[in-house]
Amino acid sequence: MSSPQPSQQYQDLLLQIQTDKTCSQSTELTKSIKQLEEDLNNNNSNNQTNNNYCTKSEISKLYLALGESQFMNEMDDLALENLENSILNDPTNARAFFYKGLVLCMLNRMNEAKQLLEHAVELDGTKHYYWLELGRCCNNLKEYDRALECFKKCLEVNHLNSNNKDNSLVNSVVDILYNMGVKLMTIEKDHYDKALQVFKEAGELDNKDLQIQGKIVQCLEALGQEDERDEKIKEIYERNLKEEFGKNQIRFCRDQFPIHSCVDAQGRNVHVFVYEYFKLVGDMAVKYVFAVTDENQKENLFRISLGSYTFTNALCKEQNPNVERMYHLDGYFGSMHKTYGFFVGTEEAPSLSYDELKKRVIGILTGTKNDVISSSTFN
Repeated sequence: MSSPQPSQQYQDLLLQIQTDKTCSQSTELTKSIKQLEEDLNNNNSNNQTNNNYCTKSEISKLYLALGESQFMNEMDDLALENLENSILNDPTNARAFFYKGLVLCMLNRMNEAKQLLEHAVELDGTKHYYWLELGRCCNNLKEYDRALECFKKCLEVNHLNSNNKDNSLVNSVVDILYNMGVKLMTIEKDHYDKALQVFKEAGELDNKDLQIQGKIVQCLEALGQEDERDEKIKEIYERNLKEEFGKNQIRFCRDQFPIHSCVDAQGRNVHVFVYEYFKLVGDMAVKYVFAVTDENQKENLFRISLGSYTFTNALCKEQNPNVERMYHLDGYFGSMHKTYGFFVGTEEAPSLSYDELKKRVIGILTGTKNDVISSSTFN
């Protein structure tokens, strides 16, 4: 059975709306739609049947078209009014619910927006961008589980509709998930279990992003899941050897943590990022760098590193030829350098574990273990 032909009035007015790109005739076009709506209501109240009149569905589409155009031209109040009129004329118009929800998101009225976007996907769950914006809205409302469901559904629907992977959409979702995970780790404080779930989802979508893999390690570290952490690090090393993360990757951020009342920062609170290097490279090679920033992570203050320098190794081998590699723990504070200890090891790693090293560094930063073997000032 063929669909009824759209009325001429509808077609003419829709063309005017689509032609008016800047909404310069917005007031006149709104009046025209209202007149068509009034004509239809009068026709219905008189029990007349006239095929020349617009239908309720067509009037809904006209209000929607005008509301969309106004939204694109940042005329949000007018857009909201016309989108509501669209819904009143056709409560099954999913696109009208979607766009009204989108406008409310832009106005930061997230709770109202969520209700409309949820209704849009109930009416039509086949539009991936409905699910994407609902996910964004839930993310802003800190409803992270629902947000994650929506992003998964977004990609599933898009894949079903297109039969191929839309890389730009996947990349957008990965970026959103990454930022969500960071927010859970930092702004929300200590939601590492949820952050881990989010980063794992992001890693499945883009398994070649080393930064995401590092975030997974950081979450496992914070949760005390050391066995899984070590397995993940081993996997990262193996994949890096195969250049799966790209060529010339030299390190990844494996840990981060706050320190309260840091002695070398005049008692201020600081934040520490820990970078692990895949290989010892160069005359001043390092294995781990503890980069210390201010509490807000905006200013680099100083660094503590576990390195293995060519000059130091040469001296150590003169005294003990059996030493394969000598590592030393140093602090670099502007023009000041401090050495805290020496450790034997191999070309791959020092003898002490990362966990032992971390305890030592935390002791240095808090002043509970600040034994300085030597110090010097750079000229």
